[in-house]
Amino acid sequence: MSLHCELYINTERIGSVHATRIAGAGVADGDVNAYRASITGMDDAEIWRGQIWHRYGDGAWELVERVLRASRYPSIEVPTENLGGAA
Repeated sequence: MSLHCELYINTERIGSVHATRIAGAGVADGDVNAYRASITGMDDAEIWRGQIWHRYGDGAWELVERVLRASRYPSIEVPTENLGGAA
């Protein structure tokens, strides 16, 4: 599974988010999979690359948010437990 999300401000493309599943094949809501993720800038140069965990049932928008959050705080390991949106 791969996710590709283009980011725009008005009509100007400012970058994109990419995530590709690299471990786990779960498609049940509670399944947690590993993803290789990256963010590119407006010139398609890579700004950030890393690996994150994501609970399938949280959906695509949560995956985008996790990539953006991981890029901002790269020293914080994203836990595999309690991955739901609500605490």
